[in-house]
Amino acid sequence: MKLSEKDRKMLNGEFGEVKKLAMEKTIEYAKVLGADELVDVDKSTSCYDDMSDFLKCGDDLDSRYSLAYLGKELKLDSLVAEHCFCQDDACSIDGESWEALNQTKEFYDYVKGYLDRAQELGVIRVGCCTPYLTGWIPLMGEVFVTTESSNILMCNSIFGARGNCGGQATTFLATLTGRTPKWGYHLDENRYGTHIVHIKCETESRQDWDLLGYVLGTQLSSGDVPIIADGFKKPDITLLKKFFTPLATTSNAELCFFVGLSPEARTLEDALKGHESTGEITITQEMIDDAKSQLCHSQPGEVDYIEIGCPHCGIEELQEFAAYMRGKKVKDGVKFIINTAFPMLKTAEVNGYAQILRQAGVFISTCGCLNVHSCAAEGAKAIALSSAKLTHYQKTEQSIPVYYGSDQELMDAAVTGYWGGK
Repeated sequence: MKLSEKDRKMLNGEFGEVKKLAMEKTIEYAKVLGADELVDVDKSTSCYDDMSDFLKCGDDLDSRYSLAYLGKELKLDSLVAEHCFCQDDACSIDGESWEALNQTKEFYDYVKGYLDRAQELGVIRVGCCTPYLTGWIPLMGEVFVTTESSNILMCNSIFGARGNCGGQATTFLATLTGRTPKWGYHLDENRYGTHIVHIKCETESRQDWDLLGYVLGTQLSSGDVPIIADGFKKPDITLLKKFFTPLATTSNAELCFFVGLSPEARTLEDALKGHESTGEITITQEMIDDAKSQLCHSQPGEVDYIEIGCPHCGIEELQEFAAYMRGKKVKDGVKFIINTAFPMLKTAEVNGYAQILRQAGVFISTCGCLNVHSCAAEGAKAIALSSAKLTHYQKTEQSIPVYYGSDQELMDAAVTGYWGGK
């Protein structure tokens, strides 16, 4: 291994036992990957929930994380290397309320204790699955680690940053040491497209892009890097986050080029980097319509749980929803939740959007979604969602009807309490 002077000092224990053990694990990880050197980590997002389902050891963040990831119970003095900018990922509680998510105050306080401790140890609390909306934006060439799969796609594909898929453990180590094995998409020679994708379907709305990502993922095999070559309307950041979230659900893609949009794909030739494509994919409107039909429960009926915001909503979406819900009222007995993060909620409050939504009976939640606070839908008779990712997972988790539609269809259902045009 080619180690820097600082790497050696960490390995020798000059920065304390915690970083010594973390560096030892990082080197072990590098050897497994076949990497012969480490690289600085500039940006990190990670989960700092209690993780009780996965880490059945220790009674607090320090003991649980050190036992699980370092093999020894230790008191932590930091979670974040001095040169690394770290925000936390989505978590299992709302930023302020436990009642709206059907949780107990005891559970809320317990989880919040973990998040507060992470903040004390250097993590910036945001609780967001779309960190690029809250100031966390790795520049082209910067190295990042993240526990959010769609964030890997956004940063690699649109920002030109450098990152690979990793789990909670490897992200913890990289954030703590500020170093990670140099491999995979850190290396220029690996950053090329494999499949040329032609778009023959609508690409106007958020739902269009949501379904496009969902369908494209079903056409990919492990290791494929799609190149979106033609037929699409140039997307903005909101449409891209709607696209990458389901793409990371139905595939293990970590990189996806848009010709003329991705900084490394000004042309198709740029994206291929001298390689021959190994296949071509065409996404048709028929494929999109079929996916929509499969996602949505087939029979109309009453619905009493509505959720928008996977991925988390940006301020322009909250502005749109407020305009649509102004003067309307969520039907009695219907729970309607919109997910966002602290900074967007504060902006929505300053601009009056949050007040309009709350007056209409909407609960604006920060930090999570139904995938991590599933108890929020306890007792519901039917669920309506506008996220292909959320629908994909909830259809396997729920024994009740799960409807999939556009944000507008969900808002209409929240007012009427019915899905299917009644």
